[in-house]
Amino acid sequence: MHTIIGKEEKAYLECMKEYKNQGVHANIKSPQEGFEYFESEDYLEKYGNSTPVLLERFTAGGLKGFFGMINIFLKHMGKMMKTRGQCFVDIQPYLDELETKGFVQGTSDALISSYPNDSIWNELTHYAKEKWDIHIGFTEVPEELVFKGKAVLFKYAIVCYKKCVKTKSIKRLS
Repeated sequence: MHTIIGKEEKAYLECMKEYKNQGVHANIKSPQEGFEYFESEDYLEKYGNSTPVLLERFTAGGLKGFFGMINIFLKHMGKMMKTRGQCFVDIQPYLDELETKGFVQGTSDALISSYPNDSIWNELTHYAKEKWDIHIGFTEVPEELVFKGKAVLFKYAIVCYKKCVKTKSIKRLS
């Protein structure tokens, strides 16, 4: 199975290949992305299933299950691919900067000179906690978390997380 990528993502990845010193690139330990994982050596080694999982899912419920899965794909795949493509359109100004300057500054001089700006960070974390009960952190992106064959333009990321309460259904899965 091959990775489904749009023309925008293909252009992004080609650009990132030219600038190995920019961003974070996948390494040998990086996981496989998406549906392709279910046919990867890692998956087969871990679970030992020789039947492709997607094929198994499509045929498991007979004809009714097959058409149900087709319906799910038709309903959601177009929107998912459009949204995914839009991410690469949104990042284009950074790629243009990378191609003209050889690097992405990404942050205005005014913002850099005001760093660290504790008041903005405290306001943001307080708002997120009050509004959605989530926590916000800041981290360097490790290569191992970038999918195989992919790259992330920025070396640092804002992380949003929420503590989960284990329900009976979650406990059963673990």
